Amino acid sequence: MQVKYGVLAAALLAAIATTAPAEDKDAEQGNTLESMISQGRELLSSGNQEQMQRVVSELQQAAKAHSAEAQRLLGEAYSKGLGVEKNLTRAFEHYADAARQLDPVAQYEVAKAYFTGQGTDANMISAYMWATLSQLKESSVKEQAVKLRDDISKLLTPEQIEKARMLSDQLQQIYLKTQ
Repeated sequence: MQVKYGVLAAALLAAIATTAPAEDKDAEQGNTLESMISQGRELLSSGNQEQMQRVVSELQQAAKAHSAEAQRLLGEAYSKGLGVEKNLTRAFEHYADAARQLDPVAQYEVAKAYFTGQGTDANMISAYMWATLSQLKESSVKEQAVKLRDDISKLLTPEQIEKARMLSDQLQQIYLKTQ
């Protein structure tokens, strides 16, 4: 079991260490990217199906430019079937990409996915770790992340909690350095 957690920690540390927010080449590209994301955010919240497919296409372009928010919005689109066929595995992949780019809402979504096993295998240690990371920054889901982490801790043994805290601490060291 120790080797398995060590491999998980190494993989997560490598993923976060090599994932950095992309810098726009110029202000125009940044404005276009922000415009696409803003439009995507508005349409996802409105549920306007007619324009969803176009918006999803634009969000995919923004996600290719390493936009964490675009990745998170794509995760939302796939989880709800907005403009795309509902696909919880794809939703998880997009949320995970955004989570590795330090988006606290996406980190919370990844924690929930690991907790429920929707879109990925259930893994309480990973769920605890991502819920802990999600609550480090102020966000709309900070209180929910604290509650989720507390709920998860009730299901773990003391040894599992210690392992999850160790992984979380290792990731926090990288997380705090990248801010």
